[in-house]
Amino acid sequence: MSFGGFTGRQKVLAVWNIADTANAFYSCVDVNIGGTDGGGNGGGGGTGGGGTGGGSTCTAPAWDPARVYNGGDTVSYDGHNWRAKWWVTGDKPGTTGTWGVWEDLGAC
Repeated sequence: MSFGGFTGRQKVLAVWNIADTANAFYSCVDVNIGGTDGGGNGGGGGTGGGGTGGGSTCTAPAWDPARVYNGGDTVSYDGHNWRAKWWVTGDKPGTTGTWGVWEDLGAC
């Protein structure tokens, strides 16, 4: 699949028409073309506090498992900033995978 000159964060809409009916299937996906996934586990820190400098540079509020977050809300957790893609409560950032609710915005 070619995205031509598009780069960065994009939305892709796919439509599958069923030839012998009036039905169709639709799918939409967010992609980051030519970018990085922000991945790199950067040294798996344990459960202890460790980095004295890491926590002080996170500007988003700390993730709270009891709070309800809406799409676009940002939190800090485990030395990274995260953005909710949709409504969520209780799902820990970084544990829901690529297709999960939290988008990794990178280390803070």
